[in-house]
Amino acid sequence: MEPPEARSCVINWYKSLLDDADPEVAHEYEVSRDRLLHDMSTRQTLAELSQTPLLCAMLSALYSAGCLDSAPETRTDLYQQVVGALVFRRDQARLAWHKDSSMFVGRERIQVLQAIARTMTDKSLSVIPIWRVRPGQIAGPVAAVDVVESRLQTMPTASVTAHEALSHLVNRSCVFRDVGAGEGQFVHRTFQEFLAGQEYAYIEDIDTLLDHAHLPSWRNTVVFAAGTCGRAGASRLVKGLAALAAKRRPERREILILMAECIGSAGPLDDDAATAARALVPEVLPPRNHAEGESIASLGDELVSWLGTCDIPDIEALRASLHACGIVGSARAMAVVHRFSQRPEANEAAEDFLRLWQRFDPVTYATSVLANLDFGNRKIVIGSPRALPGVASLQGARRFRVDIPTVDLRFLGTLPDLEELDCRAANLVTADGIDGVPRLERLDLSMNPHLHDISLVKAVEGLQELNLTGCSALGDLSALVGLRRLRALSVSGCSAVVDFSFLPRLSQLRTLWLNDCTITSLSALRQLEDLRSLFADAAEPIRELGDLTSLSRVRTVVRSC
Repeated sequence: MEPPEARSCVINWYKSLLDDADPEVAHEYEVSRDRLLHDMSTRQTLAELSQTPLLCAMLSALYSAGCLDSAPETRTDLYQQVVGALVFRRDQARLAWHKDSSMFVGRERIQVLQAIARTMTDKSLSVIPIWRVRPGQIAGPVAAVDVVESRLQTMPTASVTAHEALSHLVNRSCVFRDVGAGEGQFVHRTFQEFLAGQEYAYIEDIDTLLDHAHLPSWRNTVVFAAGTCGRAGASRLVKGLAALAAKRRPERREILILMAECIGSAGPLDDDAATAARALVPEVLPPRNHAEGESIASLGDELVSWLGTCDIPDIEALRASLHACGIVGSARAMAVVHRFSQRPEANEAAEDFLRLWQRFDPVTYATSVLANLDFGNRKIVIGSPRALPGVASLQGARRFRVDIPTVDLRFLGTLPDLEELDCRAANLVTADGIDGVPRLERLDLSMNPHLHDISLVKAVEGLQELNLTGCSALGDLSALVGLRRLRALSVSGCSAVVDFSFLPRLSQLRTLWLNDCTITSLSALRQLEDLRSLFADAAEPIRELGDLTSLSRVRTVVRSC
C-alpha cells in the first residue's frame, strides 16, 4: 500500500471500534489512532511496516491495546517492541492463554524464531519447509521443525516439543506463518532480518556479518546485529567495516554508509572504533539521495553536526540532506534546515521543506524555515493537524489546500497575500476566520455537509470564484450580496437554500451552477448581463424560465422543466 492507503486502512480499522465504543473508551481509541498516524508519518521504519495490509492491521490492534510504547528511539528498538508484542504481549493483551503458550514462554519463542531466521539467512531462503515431508525423513532440504528441535536441545529449561513450539509460532505468533504448500515465511522480510541479526549478535558471529556486509541483501541484518551485540561486538564490527571499505574500493561508499548505520544503531564504541568513525563517516556526506539520507540519519544529532559544516554540491544532495534532518527531527536538525532554507537554490526544494513541516514544532518551523522561501504559485498542502498553528506565519503564501479535518478557518490568522484557498471536504462547520484573508480570489468550500454559516465571506470583497457544491446544511447565502467581483459561483447541492434573491446583485457573474437546488424560477437571472454559462439541472421542475432571451451570450443552459 502507498502511505495514503495505509492511513485510510488505519482510519477504517479504528472506525469499527469507535462505532460501538462508549465515549470514554472512544476517546482512548482516538488518541491511540492519532498516535499511530503520527508515528507512521514521522518514522520511516513504521511507515514501511504499515505498507503491508496485514501488518497495518496488526499495528492498529497493538496500538489500540496499548501494547507498543510510543516513539522508540532507534530502528532496533522499534522492531524489538513490534516483534515482542506480536510474539508474546498480544496474547497477554487478549488474555489468550492456552496450554502450549503457558509452557512456551516469551523469551523461548524469540530464541526459536531467531534460530529459524538465521538458518534462512545463511541459506538465502525467503521460505522454508515447515515439516519434514515424511516422518523420520533426514535427507532433503532443511525444515523449520529441524531447526526448532536443534535449538530446543540447547535450552535446558524448555518444556515443549519441537512440534508444539513450531505449531504455536505458526498459528499464534503473527510473525512466522504458513504460506501454503507446506512452507513457512516471516510475515515481513525485515522481521527475518531483525531476528537473524539478533542471533548473530547473541552468538557473537561478527565474521559472518563482515563476510556478507558488501551484499545489499544483508544490510539490514548487519545493522540490527550492531544494535544488540554490545560494545565489544559493535566496535569489532565497525573496525571490520572500515577495513572492508579499504579493500573493496568499488563498494567503498556503500560500505561506509552501512558503517554509519551501524554506528547509529549501536551504543558507545571503543576508542579505536570511534576514531575510525570520525575519520570515515564525513567521507559519505552529504547524502546523494533519499536512500542514503535514511541510512545516515541513524547517526542522529552526530550526523547533524557533520551536515551543518559540509558542502552541499547540488539540489539532489540538498533534498537528501533535508530528508535526513527530517528523520532526526531534533532542535539541532531544525537549525541546520534553517541554514539550508537560506541557500540560493532553496526554492527549488520547496516541496521538500514543506514535507518536513510536521517533523518539527510547526510555528517555529514556519517562522524560521518556511518564511525564507518563495513558494510563488505553488499550492501549499496542509496535510497534518500539527501544521495548523504555523499557517498564520506564512505571510507570503498565495495558495493553500487544507487536506485535514478542521472546524473553521481561524487557523489562517491574517494572510494578506493569500489568493486561493481549497478546503474541499475539510469537515468545516463555519467559515469563521475567512475575514483574515481579505485579498482571496478563489475559495473552494465544497463537500462540507456540516457547513452552516458563511456570513464572514462578505469581508472578502475581491472574491472571484466560490465553490459551495455539496454544502447541504447551508441555508442562508445572503452574505454573497456584497461580492460584486464574483465571476464563478457553484451552489449545486445546496438543498437547504430556498432564497436566491441575492443572485441579481452579482452583476459580474459569468458562470453559475444551480444543479440539484430547490429553485423553481430563473426569471431573476435576466439581470445578469455578463452571464455566459448556466447549469441549472434543478432538484425540482423549473416552472418559470423568465425572459432569458436578453442573455444572448449564455452558451449553456441545462434545466429541469
